[in-house]
Amino acid sequence: MSLIVEDGTGMAYAESYLSIEDASAYAKARGSSFPINASDEAEAALRRATAWVDAKYRNSFPGYRTNGRSQALQWPRLGAYDVEG
Repeated sequence: MSLIVEDGTGMAYAESYLSIEDASAYAKARGSSFPINASDEAEAALRRATAWVDAKYRNSFPGYRTNGRSQALQWPRLGAYDVEG
């Protein structure tokens, strides 16, 4: 199954904030590793990580989802701000 990565438009079927390639580059820059192949295990790990972030922090995110309930993930958001405004 091919991982559907959020592209910043508020996709209805997005499953992850990161591609396998992006996760691998992030890990490598920090002296770690992440599977670079399109394995089911790597995709499943990114789906779990995305679901965890959304579930853990959904009530802490300011603003609202760009496409409301039709959007699969909590980001992108409108009206979001950080501690510096």
